[in-house]
Amino acid sequence: MDNMESVNNMPFVPMLILAGLFVVVSHQQTYEMVAGLVGQVLPDVELVDENGHPTMLGQVVHGLVLALVVHVLNTNFDMRMIH
Repeated sequence: MDNMESVNNMPFVPMLILAGLFVVVSHQQTYEMVAGLVGQVLPDVELVDENGHPTMLGQVVHGLVLALVVHVLNTNFDMRMIH
């Protein structure tokens, strides 16, 4: 078994990957960036309030973004460890 296979078989690796993805997706600057992109298409949709805090809709959208990123990783890479 090579080193990569042994790392993939470690039970904590999927949790670390998901934790890292969560940190990136839930970061305030990520919310602001996505709010700007969504605002260009749907100007009446508010994902971030005037103080820079995510709204409930913003949290739902970012939950969907996290699910989409995990799905893409599972589909396009050998990421058996995440399911």
